[in-house]
Amino acid sequence: MKPTVFFVIDTETCRFDGMVFDIGWKAIDRKGREYSQGSYLCADVLQTDTPYYRKKIAAYWFKANTSITPVNFAHARNIFNQEISRLQNKGHRVVVCAYNAAFDQRVLDKTTQEMVGKRSQFVKSKQVDWLDIWLFWAESCPQSAKEMPKLKSGRIRTTAEAVAQFEIASDYEHLHEGLADAEGEAEILRTVLGRKKKIPFNELGARCSRIANERLGLIDPNQVYEEKPVIETKAISEKLPANKVKTLRKAELVEYAIFLQNEIDNAEKKLVEVA
Repeated sequence: MKPTVFFVIDTETCRFDGMVFDIGWKAIDRKGREYSQGSYLCADVLQTDTPYYRKKIAAYWFKANTSITPVNFAHARNIFNQEISRLQNKGHRVVVCAYNAAFDQRVLDKTTQEMVGKRSQFVKSKQVDWLDIWLFWAESCPQSAKEMPKLKSGRIRTTAEAVAQFEIASDYEHLHEGLADAEGEAEILRTVLGRKKKIPFNELGARCSRIANERLGLIDPNQVYEEKPVIETKAISEKLPANKVKTLRKAELVEYAIFLQNEIDNAEKKLVEVA
């Protein structure tokens, strides 16, 4: 039987419309063997908006045609799906993975519908599973993770950067660049796969930070939190205008927080304030 191939994908999005302009992926198996890699700058998307981390745009153009290839979004999507089909035709099971996969799946599908067709999805094959690396780590993290950096509440930070610094290297930096971050997240995945725990396929949108902290005993799973006054947070998801401020209660904030990859540190702090 051919090994399962995990396509670890990372995206960077535009500031206001939330569409994907940077797509990077690295496809590996359990042993870390590489099957595919891609890094694409979607020039047509950049014509509609500016990057969320707009100070980095000069660095992107410097890397154009060297470590990242400028194309239109539809072309990058086609290449990604061709790579999936190539491996499926060889008998491999393919799983698309991301750290906070609900976010990447949502913004990739949104961009596909805007740039390709309203009924289209980013991943064409119906025989592909999704995996949230964040959830997989949260459900299997070792007790030594209690020593990770903590928020004021005493809970550990579970961002991709914090987890990579714990699992891979203490000086790891999340660069907010598609391929570079996909490579780091692939290393997290390879480490977690080595623990041989049950893989939570197609479970997207879980409260991963809370799951990890409950597992480590840093949160009492039976504690009932008193409802606190509402707080204000800038809305970044597609459900709220990007340049507006909306008042959110705890349940609403949790719902939005799972999508805020670019603001995950801030989202965790907000969750602590509400709880």
